[in-house]
Amino acid sequence: MAVIVNRFKVRRNGIVYGPGQPGGKIITGLSKAEEARLIAGSNGTIEKYIPFVVEKSAEKAVKEPAGNTEPENTEEPEETEENTEEDILNINIDDLIKSGDK
Repeated sequence: MAVIVNRFKVRRNGIVYGPGQPGGKIITGLSKAEEARLIAGSNGTIEKYIPFVVEKSAEKAVKEPAGNTEPENTEEPEETEENTEEDILNINIDDLIKSGDK
């Protein structure tokens, strides 16, 4: 069982847990009785920790889009801009900076 310490500090086995503490905010390895005692006595500052679990089917759905079996176009588009690398290197920075006076 595990709990998350949202406010203040809790010391367990010589490790300090809580926001910004070296042990982190999550205390793991608690028995059900210890977990219940901490939550009941915390006045809402300690809550039961429920880890976020990603389902395998959700991962698969993201990796394999339905209905689209064609490969994506991986060709690089041709450069159509008028500025070349040489033009960019020859820009005078003072021309780009404008004073705040109007």
